[in-house]
Amino acid sequence: MPEASPVPSDWFSRAFRGEYLRVYRRRDDASGETEARFAREALSLVPGERVLDLGCGGGRHTGPLRAGGLEVVGLDLSPELLATARTRPGWKSPLVRADMRDLPFRSEAFAAVTSFFTSFGYFRSEGEDARVLAEIARVVVGGGRLLLDLPDREATIAGLVPRSERAVEGRAIRERRWITEDGRRVEKEILVTPGGAEGGGDAEFVPSRMFESVRLYSAEEIELLAERAGWRIARRWGDFDGRPWRSGEGPRLLMHLEREPSRGGSSLPERNR
Repeated sequence: MPEASPVPSDWFSRAFRGEYLRVYRRRDDASGETEARFAREALSLVPGERVLDLGCGGGRHTGPLRAGGLEVVGLDLSPELLATARTRPGWKSPLVRADMRDLPFRSEAFAAVTSFFTSFGYFRSEGEDARVLAEIARVVVGGGRLLLDLPDREATIAGLVPRSERAVEGRAIRERRWITEDGRRVEKEILVTPGGAEGGGDAEFVPSRMFESVRLYSAEEIELLAERAGWRIARRWGDFDGRPWRSGEGPRLLMHLEREPSRGGSSLPERNR
């Protein structure tokens, strides 16, 4: 592991602010529409069904999901990204600010849930990730569906780029990436400064520094975690082009999960919402 400040355990409460959308500018509306279309087809979603877009961020999937005739609710922890979503032309979907470990919805409120762009695996303990899966199971109907978008563990490790630098909209973005010593997480330090690699740009801009840390689950690990929370594995893909998943051969591990009706979803105590 390179020399770097330890990544804060609550990094996700600090990272998704104004500069985040600039850092991930390549994740645009066109890709959001493609990925939302994939989700509608993969989960066999039909017009009128109620869907939760978990970790919706700036709303690039929420709108396209709704365009398919679905009733979509977006949820995220970042007030800045939710504010961005509300500025989109013609925005109609309800937006909720909440922690995915404690969803503020009644049981069986949704037919399906989508989790795009590695919005799972943020937390330091496997128990917290298990709680997320259990909460999702609680808020979907029996037989409800979940599309879980994860990085492929082996492909991520093999293709890791330790350092990169680029210029975007008058900002220099420098990134460092590493795999933790136990091999279980991919982490990143991002420094955003004025100008490009040669300097210049907005001299009044205050540099910002953010971190990311995501658990790299193997297929076996995430399937075991999901099954314990009451999910059945229906299908897996290696990317949004629909290729079959094979470890190390594609960038993603996309999973279609279905809630087991007989398991009652969550193993957590029932709560009135």
